[in-house]
Amino acid sequence: MAGLFLFLVGYLFYRSIILALAVSLLGLAHPTVKRKQLMEKRKSKLQLEFKDALAVIYTSISAGTSPTNAVIGAKDELERLYFEGDHDIIKEFDRMRQKIQFNEKVEDVLRNFSDRSGLEDVANFTDVFVMSMNTGGKQAEIIKSTINTIVEKIEIKREIEVMVAEKKFEANVMNVMPFLIMGGLSLSAGDYMDPLFTNIMGRVVITVVLILLGIAYLVSQKIMRIEV
Repeated sequence: MAGLFLFLVGYLFYRSIILALAVSLLGLAHPTVKRKQLMEKRKSKLQLEFKDALAVIYTSISAGTSPTNAVIGAKDELERLYFEGDHDIIKEFDRMRQKIQFNEKVEDVLRNFSDRSGLEDVANFTDVFVMSMNTGGKQAEIIKSTINTIVEKIEIKREIEVMVAEKKFEANVMNVMPFLIMGGLSLSAGDYMDPLFTNIMGRVVITVVLILLGIAYLVSQKIMRIEV
């Protein structure tokens, strides 16, 4: 699909099937890009679900449950919270509960989840959880304080994403506009556009334009990526 889209773009800008085919070869890189996008989307969803899991653990600890038992019981509470749909966080806490019940150390279980998730917030929670196990009676208070900090960070990130959502849409529109303008001019002023498709200098100009459009797209995506 990426190759077909790029072929159409190449033909729109070059009016040459050979050059359009050459441009379409860039579509071979699309699976790698798409895989990264899907991974980031899944990590973002897991992060929001992890925030809910932390809230469940916080509530359990506040009610007097030990931190380890709070982790074990989080799966049941999350199932009540997410009464339908497929949620990775439920699968993760179910896996953790099973491992703990088979006498694996809770810190090892959390480390495993942290390594596989690739989320900084999970890693921070795990580090504090493990460290707090050596502080005796202060473990619950340390974990609750850490949960508050992590939840606040995730909520701030979510608010920022909502705030820039409109700007992301505007950026996508701006990225598409040059192609629409090119198509419109080709249809309405074909003679005016012919020099771009019939001589070497025109092809050079078109190539430079495509490169600049690609750079503009990458810059717009980077600007919209705000880390908290």
